[in-house]
Amino acid sequence: MLPRPPALIAAAILLSVMPGVAVEAEEDPPTQPADMKAWQQLYLDRARALVATETGDAETPLALQTRALLSYSNPVRPDVQHGGVFLWTRDDRPAVIAAIWSAYHPEDRMRRSLCYEFHSLSDRTVKVPVSKDVTWRTTEPGITWIRLPKAPKPAASRPLRLTQMRNLVADLSAAGKPDEAELRLLRQPLYRYPDRESAEILDGAIFTFVLGTDPELFLLIEARKEATAEDLTWHIAPARFSGTELSLRTGNTVLWSNPPWDVYSRESIYDFLYGIETLSAEPPVAPK
Repeated sequence: MLPRPPALIAAAILLSVMPGVAVEAEEDPPTQPADMKAWQQLYLDRARALVATETGDAETPLALQTRALLSYSNPVRPDVQHGGVFLWTRDDRPAVIAAIWSAYHPEDRMRRSLCYEFHSLSDRTVKVPVSKDVTWRTTEPGITWIRLPKAPKPAASRPLRLTQMRNLVADLSAAGKPDEAELRLLRQPLYRYPDRESAEILDGAIFTFVLGTDPELFLLIEARKEATAEDLTWHIAPARFSGTELSLRTGNTVLWSNPPWDVYSRESIYDFLYGIETLSAEPPVAPK
């Protein structure tokens, strides 16, 4: 995630934790693979403890994917962040994406602050209770779909459609302000829709643009059936994962842009919860 706007401090106060204070960079020993395995297990356990639902006239439970979509670290930051990305789906279609991660506590490097970051990928409202006192509950659909201009017709076979998706996404570029830092596309999709036939959606996947290995922007892509089964088109839906201003382009044409996210709210389609739990900086007991 790119550096947070000042409103992060307000969000931290709301959650009754210490406000974010810059930590002086220190020489830290590299995290050992066994340590990272233990941390990733902790993040997975926290994800499993969450109950995500789509809301409306009735609540529909969402299914958590059994493994993290992405395990990442950001040792460049002075607070040495690392975490995992998790996905909940409805009928195999993405509905909620989250990162559960930690960073050194602002005032004590013997402790780490556990953080939660969410974005709705649903066309409905969603709800995730995070703790006894904190619930993320959106009030509107999470994403807006954009038809890709001049895209080829989706191929008939599943392997060829994967190649098409990779090529279509590779033709896009993403950047974050204030320094217009170019984000790097991970060419391998984080999630591919299972082989399926539905009334509207033929295929789909989630890609991400990263800073280092830290996800800043998720991009959904779907092959859709229009009026007839023969009328197939490609659509994309960006989902920010950063408080900074973001843009998505094809060539010199801006397909999508988002202003800075300066109001973190439990009702927003994107939300960031800093310091929801304080942990020891010692690695958790490694799973056997």
